[in-house]
Amino acid sequence: MPRKSSTKASSPRKRKPNWANRTVFQCDDLEALWGMDTETVDLIVTEVPRAKAADFHAAPERIHKETSFQDRWAAEEDIHQTCMEEIQGKLPAAWQAIDAAQAIHGSSMGAFLCFMGLRLIEMHRVLRPTGSIYLHCDHLVSHCLRLLADAVFDKNNFRNEIAWCYRGNANTKKAFPKRHDTLLFYARSKDATFHPQYIPYSAEKRRAMQTGRGDRSRINRLLERGVPVPDWWDDIIPVRRALPLIQPVALYERVIRASSSEGDMVLDPFCRHPLIIMAAENLGRQWVAIDPLKHPKAADEADMKYSEEPPERTDG
Repeated sequence: MPRKSSTKASSPRKRKPNWANRTVFQCDDLEALWGMDTETVDLIVTEVPRAKAADFHAAPERIHKETSFQDRWAAEEDIHQTCMEEIQGKLPAAWQAIDAAQAIHGSSMGAFLCFMGLRLIEMHRVLRPTGSIYLHCDHLVSHCLRLLADAVFDKNNFRNEIAWCYRGNANTKKAFPKRHDTLLFYARSKDATFHPQYIPYSAEKRRAMQTGRGDRSRINRLLERGVPVPDWWDDIIPVRRALPLIQPVALYERVIRASSSEGDMVLDPFCRHPLIIMAAENLGRQWVAIDPLKHPKAADEADMKYSEEPPERTDG
């Protein structure tokens, strides 16, 4: 059960977002982020685009979906150059991280990090000082993405590299099975909201505590509260134990409980599935999503708002 108090109370004077609750922007994600007012989001939770996914591209209106990302990027040298110059101008440290990753991993990784860099800079801007961000990724990009996020959010605001563990069949002839995804957790500042999360003690630990010596009232309080959730999660099982995995809503509910309060605004800037906004809705949070791939509208959700135009800045 989550503890009711947080390490820091939310800011008493929150800037109102320039969009309505339960809005889905079905347009380019970077344009949507550009249009959001500064410091209007309490929590960002997202599954980052896969570096090799068919739906990952830098200019969705100009490049055919079926082309591989590397080919699409190579065909758009003007976009690549513009992105590099913009990141260099806004945050030189981020460009240094991208340049190093590109030198080691090649142009495809460099392109992916340019794509992410521009968007992370805007995500940092729209987060409130009490806000946080969780980037859900896999082993192919987590190490490079963390270096980039260190540059954008400040390495001192890094909080956890959470391992979401799962089981399944795997080829073990050349390496140990790869059986976890990573959630990179950064606070916007030292004042970020955080509610510690707890899970029940194991049956063996409960027996040891119940039969051991010590202050019984304290032991009973600990048993009732549970043990703090660590940075590896093996208690949340995928809906399907195969690739691609289907994440359960519980994965994102834990994140949202920990780093936001009821009524806070949650943003999913790469809305590839509805799980994050479902989790936000379940927990009484406001939410906004960006869906550049324009998934079919949910006809049964009359209170959801769809816009093919980005929001318009009202804060200058």
